[in-house]
Parts: sequence; structure tokens; C-alpha cells
Amino acid sequence: SGNAFFPGAEGAQASVRQRTFLTGASFTQQIIPKLQSKTALYGAYTQLLNPTVQNYARLSEPHFGGRTTFTFVQPVGLSLFNINFGAEWQQGFTNAAIFQNKGGKPDSLQQTYEVANRQSLVFAQATVDVHGWSLTAGASINNLAIKYHPFFPPLAAQTRTFKNKLAPRIALLKKVSNITVYSSISKGFSPPTTEEFFPSGDDANLNLSAEDGTNYDLGFRATFKPFYIDVNAFHFSLQNSIVQQRTAGGGSQFINAGSTAQNGIETSVSVPLFQNMSAIQRSSFWVSHTYHHFKYKSFVKDTIAYSGKSLPGVAPHTLFAGFDVLQKQGFLASVSYLFTDKIPLNDANSVYANEYHLLGAKVGIQKEFGKKGHLKITAGADNLLNQKYSLGNDVNGFGRRYFNAAPRRNYYTSVAVQWRK
Repeated sequence: SGNAFFPGAEGAQASVRQRTFLTGASFTQQIIPKLQSKTALYGAYTQLLNPTVQNYARLSEPHFGGRTTFTFVQPVGLSLFNINFGAEWQQGFTNAAIFQNKGGKPDSLQQTYEVANRQSLVFAQATVDVHGWSLTAGASINNLAIKYHPFFPPLAAQTRTFKNKLAPRIALLKKVSNITVYSSISKGFSPPTTEEFFPSGDDANLNLSAEDGTNYDLGFRATFKPFYIDVNAFHFSLQNSIVQQRTAGGGSQFINAGSTAQNGIETSVSVPLFQNMSAIQRSSFWVSHTYHHFKYKSFVKDTIAYSGKSLPGVAPHTLFAGFDVLQKQGFLASVSYLFTDKIPLNDANSVYANEYHLLGAKVGIQKEFGKKGHLKITAGADNLLNQKYSLGNDVNGFGRRYFNAAPRRNYYTSVAVQWRK
């Protein structure tokens, strides 16, 4: 719904219309028997039209880059030494024009600007495997440069750089029979994205700092016939966490929010079914559960302390389960269930999105035709329980604009044709 100053989403004909063209190529070369190189290049172009309750944004974003990796493998007695090293470079441009939104159409011009962002990194990683043990150590050095040039209204160009940021990682793995235990420690940084530096239609904020984090994890995976299980526990400590705020007009602002502590356990289990039935090619039941305990360690905004509060936008518990079967004649079916716990939607944890349960099912058939053709036809339904829930919530929404309606019970069909060389 709207107010005296801004229309609602329906009145503004708010939407996101995006078209992207992506192309790329890769080349692999065996330089010497133990040294291989792989180079990949890509180019992309995106056009985005985004009428919102506060403006109409039109963006074009060409982007290109490349990555080269060298892999060296050397047996040493009963052990194996493996080293990967290389470099990556990406260059992007954004040309933006922001207009007043008049019923979903661009009206008077409000702002135009260009953004050039260049990111590069050099990395290396070595692995030693011996007697069921695997030790991995690696690091990367990262650089990011952002140049922002507003043309209307005309302002001086601004530049922000993040140089020589070191991101080390060390991991240890031990395999005993059908059980693998692993652990790792890594430290890294995540610079603000272009969208966070320059939220569409809002003032640029080049004062954002990069997020710096340290992650510890411990886990195991094992096969206890017929079960397969994977459990991972982690502790992630983050400094200068970037969080989203909403403006009166429904726009976005991003700020650094002090430090956060993010703890969690992720578990998945799968088991094959009907293995003794000759008519069944493949069938399995699977379930995964995620527990997230994400808290602000220290965060004060406008003299209000949010330390100890849960991070908004994160569900404490999610459960995803399902069953699928493929019959040898090509008939297939699957059923899936998703539970999402209630989600805090603001820093004060005073507003929550309700928990919800989603049940979906599909049936279909897949067939080979000729020696190279593959046809797959499916039909299904989502939200069979006809749940009323919010999806894509607006965290810290201004004026209690937190929720976005999700589809009720809905149906779909799909046809996929694949031709192999």
C-alpha cells in the first residue's frame, strides 16, 4: 500500500525486467606430463528495467573477465603432492539513468551516472595426500577498484580501492574406511558489491568498508549402507558486516553493522529405495536440516544498541525433504516438502515473518530418441497446502513494508529437448 508521499507497488507498477546475454570459452593444455593449464574467458551484457515505488531505474551492465589456472601433480613415494595456482581478473561497467516513476513508465530525469569496477586476484593452493590424510593450504591476494562518475547532477568523480587483501586457508581431512572427517580455518574479506555502493536511485556510499571474517568448521560424511550422511558445524566471526536498511521511499541503503557471530549446523541424509525392484532405475529419499544461530555481537545505530539481537532475514531452522523415483520405462515422479521457521525482519527483532510449510509434487516422462536425442516432459504443482506466506522479505522495511506476497497453490509444465554431439 502507498502513502501520501509514495504510491504502493501496484500504483507504481513495480517490477524487475532483466535481460542477460552471456558467452564464454575455455581452453585446456597439457604443458608437460605433470603440469596442466586451463584458461577461461567470458563476456556478459545485462539490461535492467526496474520501476519501484520511488523511481524508475534503467541500467546497462557490460561485464567481462578471465581466469587462468595451472595444476601440477607430483607423486612422492606413497603420497601425492598437488599444487594449483593462477590469477583472475574481472572488469564491469554500469551505466544508469534514474527517472521519476509515473505509473510504471519513466518520466522526468533525476540522475545519471557511470560506475567502473575492476577486481583481480592471485591465488595458490597446495595439497598433500598420504596414508588417508589430506592437508591443504592456500591463500589469495585480492584487489578491488571502484570509480563512480555522476553526470546529472554533475559532481566530481570518486574512487575507492581495496588493495592487497590476503585471504589464507588451511584444511585437514582424514578418511578411515567409509568415514571422512574434515576441518578447516579460513580468513577472508568481501568488499561491497556495486549494488551496495550504489543502491538504485539513492545516494552513493563509497564509505562502506569490506567485510572481514574468520571461519572455523568441523564435519564428517559417511556411508552406512544404505544411508549416506553429511554433518557440518561452523563458527563464522564477521567484522564490518554489511546490512540493508530501507528508506521512506522504499529504496535501499547499506551500512556497516559492527561485528556478528554466526554459528550453525547443517545436516543431510539420503537413502536409496526399491533397490531390489527390477522396474525401478533409481529412487531415493532425502532430508536436510539447517540450524543457524546468527547474532549481532556489537551494533549501535542512531544511539540504539542491537547487540545480542538476531540477524534479520535468517531463519533459525529450515527443513527440506523429498522423495523421487525414476522408472526404467522413463516415468518419473517426485514429492518435496520445505519448512521455514519464523524470520526476524528488523534489527530490533520486533517483527517476524511467520513460519510456513510448502509441499510440491511433479510427474513426467523422459525418453531417448535416436542415438543423440533426449526428451523430458514434466507437470507439477507447488504450494499444494495453499499456504499464505511472505517470500523475498524486505529487511528493515520502512513504514512496516516488510512483506512480499508469494504465490498460493500453482501449477506448471515444462518440456526440455537435449541433443548430444
